[in-house]
Amino acid sequence: EAGGGSNTAGGEGVNSSDTFAFLLLLLLIALLSASTVLREAWGDVTRNHFKLLLHVTIIVTAVIPPELPMELSLAVTQGLGELARRYQVYCTEPFRIPLAGLVDTCCFDKTGTLTSDELRMHGVRLPSAGADEAAGAAPAGDGGLV
Repeated sequence: EAGGGSNTAGGEGVNSSDTFAFLLLLLLIALLSASTVLREAWGDVTRNHFKLLLHVTIIVTAVIPPELPMELSLAVTQGLGELARRYQVYCTEPFRIPLAGLVDTCCFDKTGTLTSDELRMHGVRLPSAGADEAAGAAPAGDGGLV
């Protein structure tokens, strides 16, 4: 869905813009609180400034929910399940799932298994070449290789 959320078959998904706005609001409140504490207590000569800065840092870092790493792990696990269920894609390294969204090019050799530890690119087949053939146009003499 273009609105930042995702609808799954199980119901309404997480809306990332709402989550971002909520975390931004928490951060704003924490920064306001930390600046108030710092401003009020900095002029007091009886206070240890190191401890004061430590307390201000604790206020700001307390905004991050302790459950966030667990929620991210659950999101990756749910993504693995959806890939397997919908597309029969199985991933042996789940920590790579968040990085998969950055992939824009995949290279395969003709047998499906890499036969050496290096891959040399000989050509690129553009997706539009297959669309021309499906539309009834004659295929290019080189099969659409660039």
